[in-house]
Amino acid sequence: MELLGFLLAFNSVLCVISLIITIPIIAISKTRKTLDKRINKLAVISGSITAVMAISLFSLDSLQKSLVRDEVKEIIAKISFTADAKVNGRTVHAGRLLKELENIRWAGGHNSHPMESYNVQIKGNGTVFEIWLRRDSKRKNEFWVFYPKYYNTRLNSFARLKTTYFNKFMKR
Repeated sequence: MELLGFLLAFNSVLCVISLIITIPIIAISKTRKTLDKRINKLAVISGSITAVMAISLFSLDSLQKSLVRDEVKEIIAKISFTADAKVNGRTVHAGRLLKELENIRWAGGHNSHPMESYNVQIKGNGTVFEIWLRRDSKRKNEFWVFYPKYYNTRLNSFARLKTTYFNKFMKR
């Protein structure tokens, strides 16, 4: 998974560099029609490379989020219902929390953004499992799910969770 994260970051950098190189080439090829065909070929090649890299960037991101969802579900399935569980530092019943977390799913966006944060931490089976939930700005019973173990899923949600369970932890 770390390799995939590295590839994602590396591809992002290459995509930006390629774009920086491609824009002037395309601009030159369009403004000076009398230039030889080598510049036009170079513009087509660099534009194609940039497009392929951008497409692969989205594909790698999607693949990583899918793999993280599978990893998180596998971890949740292995944790004992008697584990120590906390939401924002407050001790909760692990069984009920794990039941809620089993409902983590992929969901598309709907022009909203994440707001209030909930830090979920479960200690059991010799491991510490942590995810961050952020309440959706429009749908109060929907949470964006972040996994701080990996850089990309620390910054970008990899799934959504629909539940009313966390209402009791709301900051008033």
